[in-house]
Parts: sequence; C-alpha cells; structure tokens
Amino acid sequence: MKIEVGTEGLEDLIKALATEEVKQKLRLIVKRNGAELHRKAQRKAVFRGHFEGKNLVKPTGNLRRSIQPPKFASDGLSAVVRAEANYAGYVELGTRYMDAQPYMTPALEEVKPVFLAEVEEAMKK
Repeated sequence: MKIEVGTEGLEDLIKALATEEVKQKLRLIVKRNGAELHRKAQRKAVFRGHFEGKNLVKPTGNLRRSIQPPKFASDGLSAVVRAEANYAGYVELGTRYMDAQPYMTPALEEVKPVFLAEVEEAMKK
C-alpha cells in the first residue's frame, strides 16, 4: 500500500532549496513530522479482531508492532513510514469481506496540516 502527498509550487520550492539553510530547516521538519506520523499510526492501530468461523480471534498487536520508524532519503528531505505486516493494506482499506479499519490515513491526515504549515513557514524565511 502506498500513500503519497503531492505538492504545488514545485518551482518556488526548488528555487528556495538552493540555500543550505532552508534545506537544514526542511530536514528537521521532515524528521520531526516523520516521527510524529509513526507515533500516531501506532496509536491508531487498535483493531477489533476477526472471526474464524464463529470464534472471535482477538488482535495480537502484530500490525501495530510492524509499523516501522521513519526511513529517510539520503538527502533527508523525505521520509517513509510503513507497516511491514503482509496484511496491512487489507486492514487499512478493507476487503469485500471486511470493513476498513484505517490507521495510517487518519494519522497522515492529522500530521499533514502541521507539516505543510511548517514547510510554508520555512520557505518564507
């Protein structure tokens, strides 16, 4: 499963990135918000369990534990937070047999406004 956040004003961003000071600010913003996304995704990864036949199987916590800390690009300007469990996408998006139990998308939606505001502020200076 892959969720991407697009940007507008890429040309202005590229011009502003010419200075090392702005790059340093952006690296710090990416690091801080990547860590926050990881924390929020783990907090939201609380599930109801599932049925096998008529028996309710309680959640094991495997999906929550599989949410990895952010991995940063070599330039430090992007971060990836992902769940390693092979069924993570099915839980996030649901299937025709089970309702979605989103955890990553709500976490991203909480972090995104803060991230964008911090990037905008860094670009102004």
